[in-house]
Amino acid sequence: MGRMVFLDNEQEVKFNYPGSSIYAKFNGEKVRISMKPGSGSFMITLDENEPIRVEFDENTNSYTIDSIKGDNPHTLSIMLATEGYAHDPTFRGLTVTGYAGEVELEKYKLPETKLLFIGNSITCGYGVEDTIPSHPFSYLTENHYHSYAAITARTLGAQWHSISRSGIGIYRNYGDVREGSNICMRQQFHRTLFDNEEYQWDHSKYQPDIIMLNLGTNDTSLDTYDKGLLQSAYNEFVDTLRQLYPSSKIILLTGSMLSRKALEDVKECLDNTCKARNDNGDENVYRFDMSPQTGDLGFGADWHPSMAQQRKMADELISFLNNNILTSNK
Repeated sequence: MGRMVFLDNEQEVKFNYPGSSIYAKFNGEKVRISMKPGSGSFMITLDENEPIRVEFDENTNSYTIDSIKGDNPHTLSIMLATEGYAHDPTFRGLTVTGYAGEVELEKYKLPETKLLFIGNSITCGYGVEDTIPSHPFSYLTENHYHSYAAITARTLGAQWHSISRSGIGIYRNYGDVREGSNICMRQQFHRTLFDNEEYQWDHSKYQPDIIMLNLGTNDTSLDTYDKGLLQSAYNEFVDTLRQLYPSSKIILLTGSMLSRKALEDVKECLDNTCKARNDNGDENVYRFDMSPQTGDLGFGADWHPSMAQQRKMADELISFLNNNILTSNK
């Protein structure tokens, strides 16, 4: 699940967007997961057990789960917990042992509902495992598993792609010049691997039912932004999304870190984009604002949403989807 590149006759699989996952169904008493050393942090879940966070550092190329009980087929999920562009995550397969019988298992089936999240550090889960807002970014406290995006998908029983990167904007990345960044989400969105021009994503491979666009926090960073350029970027990107995904519901979001004038400007731009699409006959573009964080639920690292804040964001979004989007699909 996610954007992936298959190499060496499909003996290696590369991916680097958070939330990218490998799923398997198997019989056995032991399973070894093989990765390229330095692949980074993963959330690994066996059957219905609680996930375990596993670090594949430069000295670690495998992780083994043993003493697995029960004769029924087991399910395994391996999810990239962090932004992988600096780690080059590479999956090298599974080795299952401890089963003497012969059985043909059904292929693991992903849920039918498909979600697409496009976002920044909030969607990545930046700092969500920390509780000290003065702490800087660390891969050890980032975890997409606890992001509103992953929580929403799991709660709704959906598969998801998270095309997200800390610091990225729709026209201007964090702290960049007022005129905008040369490469922002509008360019990165077409790449299978973040920051890698070699592999261009085939959008026909994944046609989402619902798209959640949550950008603008970095565009308005440091109050040095051009509102007109921001508006144009929203209009252009939503037009692109509609061309790529003609049947998708598109929800234009504001996240929890915006406040004051930046929040009002982003809301106005998103309202304008949504209205323009609706007035042009596209009724499948929506607007929704998640509650700004106040600190009552704590903060993660670098003043990012805490785990409780991410949960609140997910609850709000799930309620909106259930009341406005999913009911219309029944």
